[in-house]
Amino acid sequence: MEKEIVLKTFLNRYEAEMAKGLLDEKGIDSMVSDDDVSNIHPGMIVRECNLIVNEEDLGKAKEAIKILEESPGGKKSAL
Repeated sequence: MEKEIVLKTFLNRYEAEMAKGLLDEKGIDSMVSDDDVSNIHPGMIVRECNLIVNEEDLGKAKEAIKILEESPGGKKSAL
């Protein structure tokens, strides 16, 4: 990856990996980076995950994950 930028921050790795899968299908390179705070604070389950893309792919990547932000009824989802 060249210059990397955070496309979106997710509350868990599962959602981040779903979005990464959509980017993979579109041929957009990305990676998931998580902050596992449970290593620092035992008992905490918070794991924010960043979906990271090349800066040059940012526009295409935003467009590709728009589908995750809409539910089948056209309402915004939690993603």
